[in-house]
Amino acid sequence: MTPRDRLNAAMRFEPVDRLPVLTFELWPDTRQRWTSEGMVSEAEEFALFDGPMQSCWLYRDSQRPIPGFVEEVLDETDLYTDARNCLGQVERRLKGSMSMPHFLEYPLKSRQDWEEYRNRLDPDTPGRYPDDWAECVIRRKTTDTGEIRGVAVWGFYGFPREMFGPEALSYLFYDDPTLIAEMNEWWTHFTMRRLEKGLREMDFDYALIWEDNCYNHGMLHSPDVFKKFMEPGYRKLIEFFHKHGIEIVSVDSDGNVDQLIPLLLDVGVTAVHPFEVAAGMDVVALGKQYPRLLIWGGLDKRALARGPQAIDAELKRVIPAMKRRGGYAAGLDHNIPSDISLQNHRYFVKKLLEMA
Repeated sequence: MTPRDRLNAAMRFEPVDRLPVLTFELWPDTRQRWTSEGMVSEAEEFALFDGPMQSCWLYRDSQRPIPGFVEEVLDETDLYTDARNCLGQVERRLKGSMSMPHFLEYPLKSRQDWEEYRNRLDPDTPGRYPDDWAECVIRRKTTDTGEIRGVAVWGFYGFPREMFGPEALSYLFYDDPTLIAEMNEWWTHFTMRRLEKGLREMDFDYALIWEDNCYNHGMLHSPDVFKKFMEPGYRKLIEFFHKHGIEIVSVDSDGNVDQLIPLLLDVGVTAVHPFEVAAGMDVVALGKQYPRLLIWGGLDKRALARGPQAIDAELKRVIPAMKRRGGYAAGLDHNIPSDISLQNHRYFVKKLLEMA
């Protein structure tokens, strides 16, 4: 089976030659460590995987503001760099660290800011598609290699959070609900309009909606907030995906998604990832609780740092049960940190493929 055939069959709970196996990205300092330990290329290390956990076609560049903000370094020390990115955010990145950036400033602070920013989100602006899009379409139709392709978008928490930041957004749900509703209504229109050409011209295996609306103890907002501000956009967007032949819709949220899952299932989402074990996520238990939920990930990356015995135990905890259940794509529960050696990761890959 090709990776594409394998994933699609598994997501239909049909027989497969083995489980789909998906990978997350390396942190920059992991890449440095593995190179020092003998890695020739990431492509070589991940050659036996079916594809990335997040295949993100028509994503960041396609949904960015046009014109983008001027990218510039605002301050730099021996420890960090402060820079404005193309979205208008100011982020601090620690040097030599695997940590996520710390956001110092967000592009929106008021309704007026949004009305000006919205002009940069014209879905018909030239530049929404890569220059070689026509060639990509032809290759997909004439020389399909079985590559998994997912089209990705920001969701209806993810988008306003990237604009205002999580703290300001939490207040705005109550202080200016009309503004957030208007923003998400525009985002729904913008997303469907800019994707129309892509989904008409090329077939995709799934749609990915990025949210990150949970932390290690639960949701960053209430279920009522989801139903009021996010559900309308979800229903329209999922109907749009179905219209274009995409039945698998996966939501990406780190943290503890226990409370989020039923809300997503109710609006038509079919899959969730990556199920962080450190946040209490147990894909075996969740697989029993939600028999038709498509589950991606859920293997504890911390086991890889501890070595072969811990890796064996983690694989035995998850793989046999999820293989029997179906509807599962195996993979780690987030990006690969630098406390995992190249040797341990190779051991993990070998054992995982033996069990899958």
